[in-house]
Amino acid sequence: MSGEVQLYFGAAGTVSAHIRSGRMRALAVASPQPSPLFPGMPTVASAGLPGFESVVMAGMFAPAKIPAAIFNRVNRELVQTLNRSEVKDRFFNASIETVGSSPQEFAIALKADIARWGRRACNSVVTRRYPSR
Repeated sequence: MSGEVQLYFGAAGTVSAHIRSGRMRALAVASPQPSPLFPGMPTVASAGLPGFESVVMAGMFAPAKIPAAIFNRVNRELVQTLNRSEVKDRFFNASIETVGSSPQEFAIALKADIARWGRRACNSVVTRRYPSR
């Protein structure tokens, strides 16, 4: 850390080692709820920016025409795997919180994220300066 950045929003996996070493200081987590990765750390929303939320999501996707039986089995196996204590511990040690959900729950979260960030992108300086043709 060269000391040139005054404020940084980063994924837990990217910054946790720097926080543990003392090279960075965490002010708040950007998730809507407190994170078990940073016990006692307030959320950005509770620290003074109500409604603020920024989470990193990762998911598995499949072709649209995948047979339902295969799709459902893959989801069931994935959720079971993510809920195994040794898998959760391994991800947690890499500063990643695991969430195994249904395809419907993931779709709802993904659509909300696209809508939230899409609005911000449409209102950004870059979009105003470089409108689509």
